[in-house]
Amino acid sequence: MDHRILLDRLHVTYGLRDQALDWIHSFVSNRMQSISFAGTKFIWSTILCGVPQGNVLGLLLFFLYTADVITIAQRHGFQVHSCAADTQLYFHDNAESYER
Repeated sequence: MDHRILLDRLHVTYGLRDQALDWIHSFVSNRMQSISFAGTKFIWSTILCGVPQGNVLGLLLFFLYTADVITIAQRHGFQVHSCAADTQLYFHDNAESYER
């Protein structure tokens, strides 16, 4: 989940602004990660995508971010099956339409 897209979507689609949008911006922004391997810690990197896991707000933000996926897929002729964070898109066609 790209942070810039998430914040824009929360503002434009859902009308969040001012202090509420600032609070979510601070929740997802300025997070860092590093990797340790065999006792050696590698450089810290800024996290530009995703939200912290294991909390209710992260799950809610994911659902708001992906809310239009089903509508967009169906508009383009795909069938959709979605359960929690898993979404499957599928399409079927008659093989006879490909005969020469």
